[in-house]
This record gives sequence, structure tokens and C-alpha cells, in this order.
Amino acid sequence: MRTWQFAKALHLQKQNGWTRFISMQHNYNLIAREEENEMIPLCADEGIQTMVFSPLSRGVLARPWGTKTARMAATVGHEVAIPGGGK
Repeated sequence: MRTWQFAKALHLQKQNGWTRFISMQHNYNLIAREEENEMIPLCADEGIQTMVFSPLSRGVLARPWGTKTARMAATVGHEVAIPGGGK
């Protein structure tokens, strides 16, 4: 989810008196750090806790760089999620 989309959802919740989000789960690790720029500061400002999924980037950070696995080959779009496709 893009930060602007989450901010829009927060605005709609406030405008309509709906229950606020209490947490945001996002992809954040040493390879994918885009969340540091906008999402994490927004969540901190709004009092929303963040939860990380894929902290080891689908295992790429847990084994020697360039190692290919059956899961990598079977995962559609892994080239986008892992810069260089884990090469």
C-alpha cells in the first residue's frame, strides 16, 4: 500500500467516525527500505504501530548472495521484490 493511500484511509476513518487502524504491516528489510521515507513517519505521527513482514527478504538475507532456491523459481514477481532477482 502506498503512503498516500493509507493517509486517505485514515482521513476517511476520521471523517466517518470509524474505528482507527492500530497497526500497519509492511515489507521492510535491509533490501527494501522505502518505508523509512514516508510510511514509518506517518505511522509514528498517527500513533499507529508498525509490523514487519519478510524481515529476511524471503530468506535472501539468510543465505549466501546469489543462491537460487525452488521457492524463488516458483514465486511470481520475485525479481521485483528482490533487486537483481537475488542474483
